[in-house]
Amino acid sequence: MPQSKKRNKRAIISGGCGFVGRALAEELLAKGWEVLVVDFPQAESLLPKKEGLSFAAAPFFAQNEKPYDVFYHFAWAGSAGKGRADASLQAENIRQSVAYVKQAAAAGCRRFVFAGSIMQEEQKAASDAGKPFLPWDCYALAKQTAEKLTQIQAQALHMEFLCGVITNTYGVGERSDRLICGTLKRIARKEPLLFTEGKQWYDFIYITDLAAAFAALGEKGTDGKRYVIGSGQAKPLRQWLEQMLSCMGAAASFSLPFDGVSLPKETFDTTALQEETGFSCRVPFTEGIRATAKWLKEEER
Repeated sequence: MPQSKKRNKRAIISGGCGFVGRALAEELLAKGWEVLVVDFPQAESLLPKKEGLSFAAAPFFAQNEKPYDVFYHFAWAGSAGKGRADASLQAENIRQSVAYVKQAAAAGCRRFVFAGSIMQEEQKAASDAGKPFLPWDCYALAKQTAEKLTQIQAQALHMEFLCGVITNTYGVGERSDRLICGTLKRIARKEPLLFTEGKQWYDFIYITDLAAAFAALGEKGTDGKRYVIGSGQAKPLRQWLEQMLSCMGAAASFSLPFDGVSLPKETFDTTALQEETGFSCRVPFTEGIRATAKWLKEEER
């Protein structure tokens, strides 16, 4: 009797047209998965036309006779810039996150993977230190709340739940003004570069490595766990910045005051991710910086 053909694994990615979502879609497709991206209708043009990749307009997606395996939740408005301080916008992100859990269950997903942020840990540390709440804390607080509520909802719907805590990512395809991308833009414009002393611990991970880490969590992560996603080479921020400056032939002043919090080094420990999923980074920091700078230059032409 002939053996039945093993079906491809199938994933849904909310916010799959964004910087991280697109990279994860590419990673899963390369591994033979079928991928459904859920995003705003106007974002569909950002996706490549590839076999196994389909699109559905947010906030709902079409039901399919074949069940999906994993739901990756990246959809989040105001993850950078002024939107971080928009309380109404962040509250809507919480509501939509919970709604996506229900949709994931309806699509047959056995696992829900939430994208957390190291900013959640920074906000907790600031609060523990007695620092006042700041407008941009809205983002971190909303992430904290959404993570807890989606976990509770997933458990109630008999789905496994995992959280991947993103330290800091960068790479080809990013257009924001976050630290790495924004600094590379200023270097290209030959603008003065001013930073704090940079003594606080930091970690960075290139976008394709981040995508590979999330793919690994979807396949091999343990239900109920939080995994820090980074290079595993945490060091003071200044050392990262000096590497980037040296790579780009630029100079900066490290003289700005710093009134934030410095997380302990162990906050960036990626041992669980590495040991439980076999994940390891493939792109060295300076290699990723050069690739990103080259892409940004080409984009400005």
